[in-house]
Amino acid sequence: MDIKELESLDARYECGETELFDILEKEYSKLVEDNPSDVKYISRYGLLYQRLGNMYLQKAEKIYEDALFKYKCKNDAGYLRIDNQLLSLRNSLGKNKYSIELYKKRILEYPDDTDEYVYLALAYLNADQVQEARKVMEVAGKITFDSRTNPYSIANFYEAYGIVYARIGENEKALNYWDKAVTNQFCMGGWFHRAFMFKELGRLEEAASEWKRIINMLEKYHDPHHLEFPKEELAKIEAEINKKA
Repeated sequence: MDIKELESLDARYECGETELFDILEKEYSKLVEDNPSDVKYISRYGLLYQRLGNMYLQKAEKIYEDALFKYKCKNDAGYLRIDNQLLSLRNSLGKNKYSIELYKKRILEYPDDTDEYVYLALAYLNADQVQEARKVMEVAGKITFDSRTNPYSIANFYEAYGIVYARIGENEKALNYWDKAVTNQFCMGGWFHRAFMFKELGRLEEAASEWKRIINMLEKYHDPHHLEFPKEELAKIEAEINKKA
């Protein structure tokens, strides 16, 4: 294939004709193989995959947006929200401002729902607006939890507040909030945050204890496949401890 034809196909692909990917992949991989020092071909080859990835991310974003608030009532079995997935995806696409705008509107509509404040705070954190995230969580902290409050909402609140405190350097408050975030066997994110922070702070004995706590919970309630990563992390920590002994 001559270069002009290749460039024409590339332009069509860039405009959305994703079915041309396999043809272009074959051509660019051969060009890079034959011209390993040609930055132009390497760049075009990388962009080929980057554009495909962005197309899939944008498709996923649309799927999440269409299903975003179609969840069951908080106290129903099977209650689930996909907000975190959309927040993460939009962060990858550099579209945090859309998440910020969305949850500002949600808070006006549901001013007593801490979940909406949590997702706004997380959107601010993704945009590196840490002080704005802190202000949002301070307002959320004035909302009272009671026996009717969904345990996932309590977990989300404390885990997010812990992340905010960690970002501003208040590590002990972060560790305390993450411990409160573990409300049941399905809300264990806080313990993982604690284990990583203890290691980062050089508090290896505490990091090991945290991984053991995680492993015990997983062994009781979760599939054994989930144990591989925590056990690997615990082994690394214990090896470091033994070196210093």
